Amino acid sequence: MPPHKRLGSVCHSLAHHACSQLCSVHPHLSEALRVLGVAFMTVDLTQKNLCPAALKSHPYLSSGLDALQARFVEILESEGFTLSSLQAATVRFHFDQSGCIDYCSECHAKLITLDGREYMAAVNYLGKSIVAQFE
Repeated sequence: MPPHKRLGSVCHSLAHHACSQLCSVHPHLSEALRVLGVAFMTVDLTQKNLCPAALKSHPYLSSGLDALQARFVEILESEGFTLSSLQAATVRFHFDQSGCIDYCSECHAKLITLDGREYMAAVNYLGKSIVAQFE
């Protein structure tokens, strides 16, 4: 098993990918959340059913979240880890409150290992690192 500090790199890569326009969650999540009047959503990529029941009706969101999970697994495996080495792998998408931009303005990622170590990273829409915040 590679050193756990490599998970910091995985977490950073996850935040960057999830915030990028290459992530197929955009703009579907933004559209779905706008209907609910919500500006953010957190997804745990270690789970089987990623799409919340309230958003299942959106035609592309489930497949976008599945694609994000698949890309995350690729990033993990490239560093020598598997999904089963984590308790949780959460991504929190924040969207512009005005509703005029369908890409997230911030993405926060957090990984928790089986022994409880936490790794956090966050980026804004420009790809610049920001302080990761989770409640």
